[in-house]
Amino acid sequence: MKKVYTLLTALLIAGIAIAQVAPYKTYKKLKPGKQAINEQIATTHENTQKDVQVTFFSEDFEAGDLSAWSNLDEDGDASIWEANTTWGGANASTGCAVSASWTSTAGALTADNWLISSAIDLSTATGNVTLGWWAANQDVAWPDHYEVYVSTTGSTPADFTTMLYSGEPSNTDAAVFEEHTADLSSYAGSTIYIAFRHYDTNAFYIKIDDIEVFENTLTDAAIVDITAPNNDGGCALGASETVTVSILNNSGSAISNFDVSYQIDGGTVVTETVSASINPSETYDYSFTQTADFSTLAYYDVTATVALSGDADATNDSYTEQITSADAYITVAGYTPANGGQSWTITNSTGTVIASHGAYQWNINVSDDVCVLDNDCYTFAFTAGENGGMGDDGYLEISYNGTPVGGTTTAGQQTADFTVDFIGNGCADIEDVGVSAISVGSATCALSATETIIATITNYGSVDASNFDISYQVDGGTVVTETVTGTVPQGGTLDYSFTQTADLSTAGTYSINAYTALGTDVNTANDALTETVTSADATVTVTITFDDYADETSWDLVNTLTSETVASGSGYDGSVPTITEDICVSSDQCYTFTIYDAYGDGICCDYGSGSYEVLYNGTSLATGGDFGSEEATMGIGTGCPTNDVALQSINTPLYANPGSIDITGTIYNLGSDPVTSYDVVYNIDGGTNSTTYTVTGVNIATAETGTFTHDVPYNFTTDGTYTINVEITAVNGGADENTANNTGSKDININSNMVPRTVLFEEFSTEQCPNCPPVATYLHDYMSTNPNMIMMVHHSAYYTDDFTIPENEDMLVMFEGLSGTFAPAGMADRFFFDDVNITGTYDATTYYAAPAFWCGDPYGGNAIDERVNTPAFVTVEINGTYDQGTNALNATVHGNFVGALSGTVGTSLWITEDDIESTNQAGFTGTWTHHDVIRDAISDMWGDEITTGTSTGDDYTKDYTFTVDPTWVYDNLYLVAMVNQIDASDVNNRFVHNSIRIKLSDLLPLSANKTNIESNVSIYPNQTDGQLYISNAENSTIYVFNSLGEVITIVENANQFNKIDLSNESKGTYIVKVVTENDVVAKKITLVK
Repeated sequence: MKKVYTLLTALLIAGIAIAQVAPYKTYKKLKPGKQAINEQIATTHENTQKDVQVTFFSEDFEAGDLSAWSNLDEDGDASIWEANTTWGGANASTGCAVSASWTSTAGALTADNWLISSAIDLSTATGNVTLGWWAANQDVAWPDHYEVYVSTTGSTPADFTTMLYSGEPSNTDAAVFEEHTADLSSYAGSTIYIAFRHYDTNAFYIKIDDIEVFENTLTDAAIVDITAPNNDGGCALGASETVTVSILNNSGSAISNFDVSYQIDGGTVVTETVSASINPSETYDYSFTQTADFSTLAYYDVTATVALSGDADATNDSYTEQITSADAYITVAGYTPANGGQSWTITNSTGTVIASHGAYQWNINVSDDVCVLDNDCYTFAFTAGENGGMGDDGYLEISYNGTPVGGTTTAGQQTADFTVDFIGNGCADIEDVGVSAISVGSATCALSATETIIATITNYGSVDASNFDISYQVDGGTVVTETVTGTVPQGGTLDYSFTQTADLSTAGTYSINAYTALGTDVNTANDALTETVTSADATVTVTITFDDYADETSWDLVNTLTSETVASGSGYDGSVPTITEDICVSSDQCYTFTIYDAYGDGICCDYGSGSYEVLYNGTSLATGGDFGSEEATMGIGTGCPTNDVALQSINTPLYANPGSIDITGTIYNLGSDPVTSYDVVYNIDGGTNSTTYTVTGVNIATAETGTFTHDVPYNFTTDGTYTINVEITAVNGGADENTANNTGSKDININSNMVPRTVLFEEFSTEQCPNCPPVATYLHDYMSTNPNMIMMVHHSAYYTDDFTIPENEDMLVMFEGLSGTFAPAGMADRFFFDDVNITGTYDATTYYAAPAFWCGDPYGGNAIDERVNTPAFVTVEINGTYDQGTNALNATVHGNFVGALSGTVGTSLWITEDDIESTNQAGFTGTWTHHDVIRDAISDMWGDEITTGTSTGDDYTKDYTFTVDPTWVYDNLYLVAMVNQIDASDVNNRFVHNSIRIKLSDLLPLSANKTNIESNVSIYPNQTDGQLYISNAENSTIYVFNSLGEVITIVENANQFNKIDLSNESKGTYIVKVVTENDVVAKKITLVK
C-alpha cells in the first residue's frame, strides 16, 4: 500500500513516545491538510489469534479483484470501491478495498458507495458466529465514515436495514489497520449478505481488508489498554487514583467471573474479580476498587494482567503503559506551512526521549502539551525535514508552563534544524561533556611514529567543566588516559592534545576511539566518539568552484584496482562557492576521479562560471568545467596498469524470441596504452565456453570504449531465462594486469509469446519554458533515429500556453510524489522506474518517485532504451475512416493479447499535430517548430476498460468517433493509441503496455487491414534493421509486396512465429499480407534503414 504519512495530534504524555513516521513529499498543494500518496511501509496491528471451527466467508483482496462483490455508486459521482494491491493491507498483506470521498483530480466527492458480498450460507452454523474485518483511514487527519450492515432478504441497499457498525477508524498511522468484530450468532441457520457502506464527503480514502465470517470456539481474553489514570485533567495525579483497564473478549462465547490485576513498578500485585459478562468481540472497561497512589511526581510503569481459565493465548494477557505524574508541562504550538514533513523530539537530562512527533501534515494549527518533571532538564530538537522547515507562513513556539522559552511566532523563520536547550528548573547544575571530534597533529597524509592525538571536547551541560579524565585507544590497543585540567566552558568546546603520542607511521587506516569520564556526567551516551584516520604517502587534491546550481554537482574518487570509492562529495547548496578536499591515498594504487552534473550541462558556462581542478601531490592533472553529465580523470597514482580492459556491459537484449542471438558488449580501456586487440569468449549458464573471438583492427585510447560482436551467435531454441557469461582476455596480445574487471554476466529471457514494444514518450513542455527547446530537440532527434519510440507533448507543468487542453493539466498528477511539477519533464510509457538504475548517472531512487522525471540528455534516452528492451505482450493497431468533408473520424483500436495481463487494462486514443510554427517560444530566437502537440483525448484520458478479457489469445476492439477541428492541418495530424493499465488510486500503476502512432492520412479501413478482427495475427517490423516479425500465423501463407505491387517474398506453411529478413531491400513502403483459411490480414510497413 502506498503510504500517506500521518499527522499525530493527540496529547503527548511524557514517557510515551509518539510513533515516528517517515517524511513525505507532495507534488503540489492540492488542498490544505490533504496528503499526497507516497511510498507506504506496511505495518499492522498483530492479528488476534482465532481458533476458527468453520470459515463461512473470507476475502483478503490479494487478487486485486472485486468481481465477486456488488459494487454500487449510489451518489452518482462516478467513484466506487476499488481493489488496491499497491497500498498494502492489514496483517502484512498487499491488498485491500478502498473508497474515496476526495481525490486530487476530482476534489470533494459525495461518497455513498456500497460494497455488498455474495450470499453467505450459515445453514450449518450452530455456535457463535462472528463477522471480523480490519479498517483504516489513508489519512488519519481526514477520517472517513463508514457503516456495516447485514441482510437476510437480498443484496440491494434497500434490503440492508440492520446496522452492525457505524463510525470512523481511529488509526494513528495510515499503515496500521484496526480490527473490528460483530456478533452474527442470531443469523445461524440463515443465508446472509454483508454490506460495507462508505458514506462521507471531502475526507480522503477509507480502507477495508481481511473480511471473515466464522464460527469461533476460542477461549481468550486480552488486556488492550489502561485508560486511567491519565493526564486529561492535568499533569499531577493524586494519592487515590482509580485504575481502569480495557478487556477484550476474543472468545466465541461470553466470559465472566475471572481475575484481573495491576502492578506498579514491579510492586504489590492488586487482584480483583470481574463479575460482569462480556459478550464475544466486546470490550469492557473494568475499574479497580483498590485505588493507587500516584502523588509522588514520577514516571510509573503500570502492568495489567487478565487470568481467564482455559485462555488459549497468553501473549495478550498483559499490557504495560507508562503513567506520568508531573508538575510541569512543555507546549509545542504553531502552524505548519504548505510543505509539511517537520518533526521534533524532547529528551531529558539523561538523553532519554520522553516525547516525539512524527512528520507534520501541512496547513494545520498544532498544539501539543507534554507533561514533565519540573526538577529535570529538557532539550527540544526540531528537524526541518526536506521541505524547508517552517518556511512561508509556518512557525513553532515552545513554552514551559505557559512561558515561551524558544522558537518563534513569526512566520517563515525556522527553515533549518534547531534546538532549545535547558528547559525546566533542573538545569542549574547539569554536567555533561563528550568527545565531538578527533584529529591528528600532522597536516600531511604521511603520518609519523609520534602523532599527537587531538580530541575536541564539547560541554553540553549548564555549567563549566574541568578536572576530568579523557582517554584514547588506537585499533583496540592500549588505553591512554590523561586528565583535562583546563576549563571547557558551558556550551563551548576545548581541543585537548594528548601528551602521549601514537605511532601511525605504517601506511593504512587506523580506528581511534576517544571518550571522557566526568564523574557527575548526566548523559554518558555522548561521551565517546570513534574516527578513522589514514596514513598514506600521496595526496589527491580536488578543488571545485560551483556554478549557479551547486546541488547538481557531485564527485567521487575510485580505486580502479579494488573498485572501492575512496572519497566522494554531494549535496552542496552553494553557500560555500568553492570547496577543496585533500584525500590521502597510496601511491602504489590507481585512482579515477569523476565529476558529475545531474542536469547534464556541466558547471560552466551557461549558468555561472564553475570549474574544477585535480592535483596529485601538488601537480595539476586535470582542469575543466564545460562538460555534459560527467567527466573522468584516470590514471592517478603509480600503480595504474599499462594493459587493463574492463568489460563495461553486455549488450544483448533483455528479452528475445527464440533464434540466433549475437553476443555483443562494450569494453572500457582503463590502461595507459591504447588497446589494439583483445579476445572474447562466452558461455551460457556456465556451460562450455565458445570459441575464442579475437578483436583486431581497433585503437581504443585510455578512457575510451569499444564494442564487440562475437563471430559465433548463440541459438536459443527453447523459452526460458538464460545467463550469458562473457570474459575478456589477451589484451594487446598479453595478459591483462587487472583481471578483476574482465568478466560479466547478463540474463536474457527467451519468450515466444511477445512482440516488440513501441515506447510512448510523453513530454511536458510549454512556450513559457526557456529550458525546453534543447530538450525537445534532443528527444525529437532521438525519435527520428529510433523506430520503436513515439511521442506526444503535454503543454503543461511550466505554466500553460495556447496549446494547453484540460487533459494536459490533469496529467500533472503523474508528478505525484515529487516536490512539485517542472518542465521539461517526461514519461516513458508512464512507467514508474522505482529502484531501476537507468544506465548513466540517473538514479531513480535519488531523483524520482513518480512516472515523471527530468528527461534531458542522457536520461530521456536511457529511460526509452530501458523500455524498448522490455517486451510487450499485446499488439496495438488503429484502423478506420476519416471524411475530410465533414471532419468525421471513425477509428477502431484493436489487437491481441499474446500474453496474459492482470488488473484493469484499457485502450486510449489521442490526436496530435506536428510541425506547428511559433515565434513565442521562450529560450529560442526566431521561428520555433512544435512537434507532437496533443490536440485532444479521443478516449477517456486514462483509458477505456477492456471488458472482453486480457488472457493469452484474447482479442480486443474499441470503436471511437470524433470530429476533427478543421483549423488543424490535416497532413500533420497523427493518431496515438495505447493499451495501458487503469488505476484511479495509484499514479504508478498506469503504465503503457504497448502503443502505436499513425498519420491520419495513412488511416486504412479495418477491412483493408483485417477482414476479421478476431484474427490473432500480428505484424511488427523493425524499421531500421529490416527484420519483419509475424506471430500467430501458423499454417498461413505470407506475401511481401514492394511499392510497385511486386511479390518479393513468399513464406508458405508459416510457423507460429516468423522472422523475415528484408535487410537487403531498399528503404520505402511495403505491404505485408498474411492469408489464412478464413482471414486476409494486410499491413503497410516502412523501412527507414
